[in-house]
Amino acid sequence: MYDDDEPKPAKNKRLIDLYELLISLISSLTPTITEKTLRDGTGEKLNGYIDELIRQTQDVTLNDFKVQIRSLNGHPTVSGDAYVRGLTGVVNYLHRTNDVIDYYCDGPPMPKLIGGMESSPTFANNFNAEQQNQQTTTVQVEFNQTIISLAEKLTNLERDYPDASSKENQFAKKLKASLPTVKDTLSIIALVLKIASEVKLDPSHVLKLLGLG
Repeated sequence: MYDDDEPKPAKNKRLIDLYELLISLISSLTPTITEKTLRDGTGEKLNGYIDELIRQTQDVTLNDFKVQIRSLNGHPTVSGDAYVRGLTGVVNYLHRTNDVIDYYCDGPPMPKLIGGMESSPTFANNFNAEQQNQQTTTVQVEFNQTIISLAEKLTNLERDYPDASSKENQFAKKLKASLPTVKDTLSIIALVLKIASEVKLDPSHVLKLLGLG
């Protein structure tokens, strides 16, 4: 909060417009978007907005919120999970770290769902606490990117093993449902191994599937 006698940051209309555009994208998220593979240029647009934000702020850390674009049948695609994580991550980061956004704009809304799961009051509280309690921006960004990457890998794993009775499919669904409970990077491996044991999958096989071992 700024005191009355404290200099106010110069108003950057383009930066504020971009931030408010991203806010509108969060508000328009649909309950099924994280289950989809997006081929309509959504991922490319988000990355383009982030490039423009970097030009406006000179903050290259924003690159960490870009989504990975893949080619599927010749079409650029991005998973809905990755898109939601990247969008919500960049908005929360901007409001925490940029003086112009913090002063002139309201805080970001809680999306209807995050990372493929419907938002609940408990999840919302955990999410907000995680955003506020990170010791450094670097730690927060690295954690966000780890979750983004893991959620995308789980979506791909479900696609690679579409049989709902397969151990791999069961593992992917259970781990995705458990992601909101993860508090830090170190606990991810423990959770992966725990769920692998529950569905009777070889831990070394699981770590290879996720690129963690």
